[in-house]
Amino acid sequence: MRRPGDRMMLRGTLFRKYVVYFVTLVTVALIASGGIGVYFTYKESKAALLDLQREKAAAAASRIRDRASDRLDAVAAGRRVES
Repeated sequence: MRRPGDRMMLRGTLFRKYVVYFVTLVTVALIASGGIGVYFTYKESKAALLDLQREKAAAAASRIRDRASDRLDAVAAGRRVES
């Protein structure tokens, strides 16, 4: 047998149940969105870092090539090579 206050209690628990489901759904969606954002940011940062490393390696290789060329020219001309 139901009492008059039981119906309001059932509505209150149903409302809380939907609020909990809604909050959980929004939380999961935000966490997933954040995780995806972090993943793509990581990939972009990694690609930018690799590009920067390639650029620096190319510049270092160019300096080494120029210095080696200068030394070879000096040896060919019979000049003393300084270190």
